[in-house]
Amino acid sequence: MALRLHGSLAGMGAVMFALGGALAGCSDDPATPPADAAVTDLGTPGDTGTDAGTATDTPVATDTPVATDAPPADAGARARLRVIHAAPGAGNVDIYAAGATTAAASNVAYGTATGYLELPPGPIAFDIRAAGASGAPAFTTPMVALAAGRSYTVIAAGRLGSTDGADRFRVLPLEEGFAADAAGARVRIVHAGSDAPTVGVDVGNDSPAAPEVASLARFADTGAAGVALPGNAALQVGLTAGGATVTAFTTPQLGAGNQWFVIATGLLPSTDTAVDNGFGLLAVNQSGTAAFIKQNPRVHVVHAGADAPAVDLFAGPAGEGPNAARTVQIVDNLSYPVRAGASTTGGLASAQVPPGTYGIDIFPYAAGSARPSGAPAFTVPSLALAPGRQYVAIAAYFLAPQAAQTPPDSAFTVLPLEYAMTSDAAAATAPRIVAVHASGDAPPVDLGVQGATFTPVFTNVARGASSPAAGTTVPADPFTLAVRAAGGTANAATFAVDLDANQRVFVIASGALTPRAAAGSAPADQAFNLSAVFANPGTVQLGAGAWSLARINPLAL
Repeated sequence: MALRLHGSLAGMGAVMFALGGALAGCSDDPATPPADAAVTDLGTPGDTGTDAGTATDTPVATDTPVATDAPPADAGARARLRVIHAAPGAGNVDIYAAGATTAAASNVAYGTATGYLELPPGPIAFDIRAAGASGAPAFTTPMVALAAGRSYTVIAAGRLGSTDGADRFRVLPLEEGFAADAAGARVRIVHAGSDAPTVGVDVGNDSPAAPEVASLARFADTGAAGVALPGNAALQVGLTAGGATVTAFTTPQLGAGNQWFVIATGLLPSTDTAVDNGFGLLAVNQSGTAAFIKQNPRVHVVHAGADAPAVDLFAGPAGEGPNAARTVQIVDNLSYPVRAGASTTGGLASAQVPPGTYGIDIFPYAAGSARPSGAPAFTVPSLALAPGRQYVAIAAYFLAPQAAQTPPDSAFTVLPLEYAMTSDAAAATAPRIVAVHASGDAPPVDLGVQGATFTPVFTNVARGASSPAAGTTVPADPFTLAVRAAGGTANAATFAVDLDANQRVFVIASGALTPRAAAGSAPADQAFNLSAVFANPGTVQLGAGAWSLARINPLAL
């Protein structure tokens, strides 16, 4: 089984974004700081700064570049400096000139930028305190040398409180020197991901083996002149490592003549899985408008169709019925899961695509990546995929349902779910599961832990239904999971389950309680089973490990 992304999915449905000088929730005419104000606290623009790449869902389109804040009349004798808060987990901060008792900028939130301070040239340092705090500063910056007539962007990055030189809190003082570009945008890319590795930047997300920026180390940037990018079109941008794409983004239109700092920031789940601090791109233009760009969504396709052969999936425009324009193969040769010994083959394929609303046509597997000429076996008319989200699409039930069964078989369908499992302080290390009933001939069921007695975990889960999306905690030690008809007293099947602390798992009831003879290329083993899909929240952060599937066959009753 392989995943393929041939051609381009950008431009479909809700994929296209427009952004000249403003982002979602922000005015398209940001106010210039008043002449008598040293700095303006811009606060948190609409839907920005708190969700790993929020804003850009409905950006404001404009063809007019945003004007750079007008320099003061004595610009030749002054320097300008602003601060961008890109240090996840640091909280809101107040910024002081070192030794001063009055804040130059107050309550600066993660994901926002201050206005420009007008300062005399020469060295200057800053004290940083938690918003509203007094006493000794949490951090004092090194001296920053300011030159007359120049502008500076100082980026707060790293992890406050860390003593590790690789990720500890710091400021990145960057003198601005964007090259003029009336036809396109100039973008200075800064790697401020305090736990992210060195990456390449693949503009277009089309050549991971030869990205335009071959290597960008942690806390480095692409240079003062900025990278020249088109200003009038949304872009796909891939981050690469080892010649492969680890994650990708859909940028909005950047606007001709505009200048942007695009800062990779946030934390990977290896150290912090909090959504508020998750890895994303923080885009800040020359007027201080700031917003996050979320990673492209991922969809994880599970084959739970007990009598269906291996399949290919093709994506394209949404709408009822098959559509020959759905030509982009997103899944290739996905088979029903088979277990041999301790290993499972097939059952799961994952793909990252630009955000949008898609139609999906499903065909029996055929060699190659071209869409077959015949009619698909099944069509999903509309599947909406939002930035920064992960989805599970379960191909379930029977291609050839038997109405004579009691209860009657259900016909093949796709059950879409959004990943939303949480982690709470009270059960921070407990595994969480979401149960999904995808067996085409089973009645509503109860699921529970079988010990000396049956302890229900989920009750009356109907065919096609799932348990609460936030997940339900279960033991971290090995246990027996029992499935029985809703309200019944006898187990229909039991399964040996052994989950690790803090795992997130979709437990999908699949197969047939009454197996039928395999026909043609249908799976040979259609018996009732569980597919355990181990979700890795990190894959939406920076490709930190793929999702996986294990088929669990029932124990002998």
